[in-house]
This record gives sequence, C-alpha cells and structure tokens, in this order.
Amino acid sequence: MERMKVRSPWACLSALLVIAASACASAGGGPAVQALSQRYTVRIERGLTSADISDSVFAMNALMAEWDPVGSPMRDVLTIVGTPTESTPDTLLYRFDSGFGGWEWIFALASDRVTGVEKRSLE
Repeated sequence: MERMKVRSPWACLSALLVIAASACASAGGGPAVQALSQRYTVRIERGLTSADISDSVFAMNALMAEWDPVGSPMRDVLTIVGTPTESTPDTLLYRFDSGFGGWEWIFALASDRVTGVEKRSLE
C-alpha cells in the first residue's frame, strides 16, 4: 500500500481557511456583509412615517459613506438594510418619511445585482 505525502501544516491551514471563507460568503454575504449588517440593521428602521426619522436617516447616510453596494448581490442589500419599503424586479426602495419630508434610497438592480443607488429628498 502506498502512503500519501502529508503537506505542511501551513498548507493545510491555508486550504481550510479558503474553504471556510467560501462557506461564509455563500451562507450570507461574507464577513464584510455580516459586519455591516450587525452595525446598521438595528439602526435603520424602514418605512417610518413619524417625525423621528433622523436616527435612521443618519445611519443610512453612514452606511452609504462606508459601503459602495454597486456590483453587490441584492441579497447583501437585504441582509444589511432589511426589507425594502417597496420593491420591483429592478429596484429596492427604502423610504424614511416624517410626513413633512424625508429621504429615500433607490437601489437599481439588474440580474439581482446592484447597478446604482440614488438618494432622493421627499418634499
């Protein structure tokens, strides 16, 4: 019986890390998406129609300053920002409306990937 050659422990560890990173990425957007989700999802309350939307708008602005979603899969947006106020096959819309104005972010989609983001003032 022929014995297999054992690779160095570092080569084995490297291979395991690649496999683990791949599994994390396919299970929920990867470590970067999960970190953004933990930092912002609880701070962004979607569909607000009260006068107190400033915390959510501030969090959404901070998220957009930190993360450029263009090219990301739609599931990453859903993981980080949550359920949209409105959606179509080619857009996800997040609206923060005080009743006296507010903001909305529109994520344009093509083939379930973000192709652009537009921020609009509600007047």
